Amino acid sequence: MKFYVGVGQQSQIMWAKDRFMLSFQVIRKRKHVWGIPDHYEWIMDSGAFSELKKNGKYTYEPEEYLDRVEIWQPDYFVSMDWMCEREQLKLTGKTIPEHQQLSLDNQIRLTELLEDSWIKDHTQLIGCIQGFEIPEYLEHIDMLREHGMILPYMGIGSVCRRAADNQIIKVIRAIRKELPDTKLHGFGVKTTMLKNPVTYDCLDSVDSQAWCMTGWKLSYNDGRRLLGEPCLVHDWKHCHRDTDDCANCGRFMRNWVEKNQTLIDNNGYQTKIYDSSI
Repeated sequence: MKFYVGVGQQSQIMWAKDRFMLSFQVIRKRKHVWGIPDHYEWIMDSGAFSELKKNGKYTYEPEEYLDRVEIWQPDYFVSMDWMCEREQLKLTGKTIPEHQQLSLDNQIRLTELLEDSWIKDHTQLIGCIQGFEIPEYLEHIDMLREHGMILPYMGIGSVCRRAADNQIIKVIRAIRKELPDTKLHGFGVKTTMLKNPVTYDCLDSVDSQAWCMTGWKLSYNDGRRLLGEPCLVHDWKHCHRDTDDCANCGRFMRNWVEKNQTLIDNNGYQTKIYDSSI
């Protein structure tokens, strides 16, 4: 299973261990493309969560989004979906079926635009399955299937903010059972899920930017500048940043990525528990 770490600055790419996810929101207005090593594999996220949280709607069209894709040339890019958590529904004033339809509409439009773009490999587009309860996800799969929008690579949305791992497990198992041959990605999957073999049975890739919040929590209550103090990650080193927390620290980020990659290496085996006979 592939693990993509979320980054928000160019300087963080060097700590990403060859794979990362970068939001469209970060690069939307940038005039110059960052220098990204050729051997790095990365996903451009549509920035849906922050866009809906801030505006309650998209303030950009698929045309603008795909224009950035053409310029920045990510290995994959995510469709412009509409999340279905209750908090998002309150912000937009819409229902889950409406969010599902809007997600489908954007995916159809991006697929149409791809036909006239320089992008020859249309499998670079990661489609999105949205819902909140299992029947809703299955209904959205039916909607997508009806319009030929079950793409080779599909992401599972609205799972990252769930508190209980067992809820996520039930959702991804149901979707894997429904789409046994489709490559599946888990957006913002909790790192505790990397300890569960079900994750590896059901998902082909995941992403997370939780390292930033984890770094902030690690030292938030300390109340002092860390520059020159023993590093909270490697106590034999000293902090090299004039800050009072570890958020956005490359050293902390790299250590966090390495720990999660170790979890994947130790637990990344399949048990075939999503077999259709279950």
